[in-house]
Amino acid sequence: MYNISYSKFLPFFCTLLLLNACGGGGSSAPKVSMSAPKVSMSGASSIELNSTLDLSRSSTSAESCTASDGWSGDKATSGSEALTLSSLGDQTFTLTCRNGSGITSQSVEVKVYRIVTGVVVDGYMTGSTVFCDANVNLTLDSGEESVTSASDGSFSVRSGICNLVSLGGFDRDMNNSLDDLLLVSPLRATQLEAVVSPITTVASFMENPEDLNAILGVDPSIDLMTTDLVAKKGTSDEYDLLYEKGNQLTVLAYVLQKAMGDTGDTGDTSEDAFSSITKVLEDNYELSEGKHRVQCVHRNRCGGCCKQIWNTTFC
Repeated sequence: MYNISYSKFLPFFCTLLLLNACGGGGSSAPKVSMSAPKVSMSGASSIELNSTLDLSRSSTSAESCTASDGWSGDKATSGSEALTLSSLGDQTFTLTCRNGSGITSQSVEVKVYRIVTGVVVDGYMTGSTVFCDANVNLTLDSGEESVTSASDGSFSVRSGICNLVSLGGFDRDMNNSLDDLLLVSPLRATQLEAVVSPITTVASFMENPEDLNAILGVDPSIDLMTTDLVAKKGTSDEYDLLYEKGNQLTVLAYVLQKAMGDTGDTGDTSEDAFSSITKVLEDNYELSEGKHRVQCVHRNRCGGCCKQIWNTTFC
């Protein structure tokens, strides 16, 4: 019989037991679950036209990022960019980041505006409410920028893509309060200076406002949308005539307003009156085949309520 001593094998057996308890050499490290990236962006909510927007971005666990909407191209997963914004209106800047587990997008909304300066003119209108009418309903709505015209009729208002509207005010030349007078000036896309007057109001209701110079029989080189007729009064017979036409359009609008039953209560303005005047002007211009200014013979179309004023204004 062999006398076997187990003591010398004891370390070997302990090692085997430890390896079995730990799963041996075939075990693997636990897997880490990756989630979709997190993305953050920041920038000003509004900015003046042609100014620089500082747009910052950061992300967590992103492998790549791409820009879309108001900007484009592949972007680093974090950083910032200075963007010059040269288009009016609401703009969106979106960043989309990806990794092996998913895709995440984040956006910044920016309103791009311009500062429009000008005057409200009948004579100069002081104390009128001037605003950017973005939805073209001729009403000052929540969120629309507004200012009050100064003693010389001047204003400076933040504007986007809109028409400028003036409500009420005091006419310094006529020395009269015109609380329910509504005047409009259609803004061109690049316009930074404007005049709001009875003449621009007629233009705002026209299908083809470029015809207005011909309709009024004035030099086509005169920009009726930006010319201050009060400041030009006395410089030439043509400007004097245009100034008088503007005043008389206001009087005519008020006569029509009364004839149509508007009493000046809250909500009643000269909108319908100016719209009716514009319709008559365009109809007469069309009948004359665009060759002459408005003729007197069609003044009865305004309803017979204002022949004398019509004759004084356009004949």
